[in-house]
Amino acid sequence: MTIKVLYVEDHPASVDIMRRRLQDQDIQLFVAPNGEAGIDLAHRLKPDLILMDINMPGMNGIEAMSHIRDNRLTRHIPIVLMTVSTSERTRVYAQMMGCDDYLVKPVEQADFLETLAQFLPMSLPAQSHQRSA
Repeated sequence: MTIKVLYVEDHPASVDIMRRRLQDQDIQLFVAPNGEAGIDLAHRLKPDLILMDINMPGMNGIEAMSHIRDNRLTRHIPIVLMTVSTSERTRVYAQMMGCDDYLVKPVEQADFLETLAQFLPMSLPAQSHQRSA
C-alpha cells in the first residue's frame, strides 16, 4: 500500500530535502507551492498526511489548515505544521487551530521519521535512529 503525503511548501530547496528524506519510504509525495494549491490538492487527493509550512506568500499554512479542517471530507487528515519559527506563541496558536503536530526546521531525520510513524502505517528503518546533520 502506497502512502500519500501532501507537502505544502513554497521553497524548492525544502521540497528537495523532503524528497530525499522520503526516498526510502513507501510514500508518494505530492507538492503544493502555496496554501491555496494545498487546499485544492487535499480535497482532490485525500492524502494520508499533510506536512505544511506556516510561512508562505498569500495564504499561510495556518489559514490553509483551517480551510482543510472546515471541510468534512478532509478534516480527519492529520496535519503536521513545519516552520523555522521557534515562537511558543506560534506553536500554541497552531495547536489551538487544529494541527496534529508541530515541527521546527531543521528537523533531525530520526525525529522526522518518528513523527511520520505517529500518523502513518509505516515502520522505521534501522538507520532512522541515527541523527542526521
